[in-house]
Amino acid sequence: MCFEPCRLHPAGALLSAVKILRNSIIPLVIVLVSQGIQTWVLIAGGILLLVASGWGILSWYRFTYQIKDNELNVHSGIFVRKKTLIPRERIQVIDFNQGILQRLFGVVTVQIETAGGTEPEAVFTAVAKQDAENLRQTLLPAKPVEIEAETTGVATPKASKKISFSELIIFGITSTSGFGLVAAFFSGIFTLLHQIRWRPDLEQAYFMQIYEQIVASILFTLIFAIIVLLFLWLLAVIGIVIKYGRFTVTRAEDRLQIVYGLLERHQISIPVQRIQAVRFTEGLMRQPWGYGALKIESAGYALESGEKALLWPLLRRRELINFLQEFLPEFAYDIPLETLPTIARNRYIFRATLAMSPLALAGIPVAIFWLEWGWVTLLLLPLAVFSGWWQYQDAGWGCQQNMLAVRFRNLFVRTTVLVPRHCMQSLTIGHSPFQRRVDLVTFGLDLASMAYFELVDVSKQEGEDLMQWYTGKQSLVVDHPRINNQDDLE
Repeated sequence: MCFEPCRLHPAGALLSAVKILRNSIIPLVIVLVSQGIQTWVLIAGGILLLVASGWGILSWYRFTYQIKDNELNVHSGIFVRKKTLIPRERIQVIDFNQGILQRLFGVVTVQIETAGGTEPEAVFTAVAKQDAENLRQTLLPAKPVEIEAETTGVATPKASKKISFSELIIFGITSTSGFGLVAAFFSGIFTLLHQIRWRPDLEQAYFMQIYEQIVASILFTLIFAIIVLLFLWLLAVIGIVIKYGRFTVTRAEDRLQIVYGLLERHQISIPVQRIQAVRFTEGLMRQPWGYGALKIESAGYALESGEKALLWPLLRRRELINFLQEFLPEFAYDIPLETLPTIARNRYIFRATLAMSPLALAGIPVAIFWLEWGWVTLLLLPLAVFSGWWQYQDAGWGCQQNMLAVRFRNLFVRTTVLVPRHCMQSLTIGHSPFQRRVDLVTFGLDLASMAYFELVDVSKQEGEDLMQWYTGKQSLVVDHPRINNQDDLE
């Protein structure tokens, strides 16, 4: 396959031209709105179309790739020539993406990534589907299942799961896309309520007339705002359905393959050995119903956006272990978690309240000099107390054999992380002067995927036990409830 120099599909020229025109569409719209349809504007648009077409054809013609001497050679560039050599043994991931135009021509975008890379080493914008599959098979030969089972000690038969339409709808409804709309909605409500105030200088009858008009206006605005809010939320749900439609995950041998998208199809292949951790995130709208999203941290994988780390969009908490046993048995550990020391509770509450106090107290002068509704910001203080208590209640950690589990919460999302010991780049234990006074520490984990997790206000003894576990030495407290036994530490 491509042992002689190969070019991309001719559709690549069109795709390159479309990319240039797409990047120029906003300036063109601004010019058309400000200047109107004039002769020079039409001439400039025609020149841009010719330049984009010529650039697309030249970039397609000058782009070639070849497999030679067990290496992938890529030549690109119109005026400045660039030669990229990628040894076959370093190639870890070959992903396929397919946009609307690419689907019309039956081509895909191929992204080739290497071990330790932070972005794709090579991107082929238009390759025929069969050629892309042949290229992946040539550069990433599949390992027999029997050999993989012997090397990892874990049998990995092929497993596949496709998201249902009802799960996709729930995923869209419970996404955070509508939070901004809700905030804007309540902001408008407070603005309207501010108009209702007693004016002693007005006569009673006149005030009642104005009051009735304001109430009618508010009711109409409320109904209109609710309709608009529901419509925008519906658009957000439709967008998520289009983006993640037909979401499918497959485990075959030593790889996970994720495919999703109705209009633009994404196909992602992730080597299991590069997965550093799994995260189960429970958002504010999903946690009460027992739902969360399962994500992965992969070393050196060029995660352009959060969705590439998404392993499964919507999963019940009680089904997490079963899902991991099917697709990632290496991470299928049901580890009980202990809460933090009681003394840490007040510290969590204090930190949350301290962070919110400036914003809450800022409403006092606003209420005195401008708007009486400024006093509402004081409600942020009890909310901050509750937030700190909630973060304390959800925080915890535990060990089982060679797996560490950490759970923490930010303002809206609770996250549970499973990290194998051998995937930790470093573990740090530190304390502030205030923590030292009450024998508390903070531990942090660095992963090869450049992710960082920390847990604040763990007891000093537990921090020392965790460090001993990390170094593989005997625990200072052998019968510690979160470290099973001496064999687990070896």
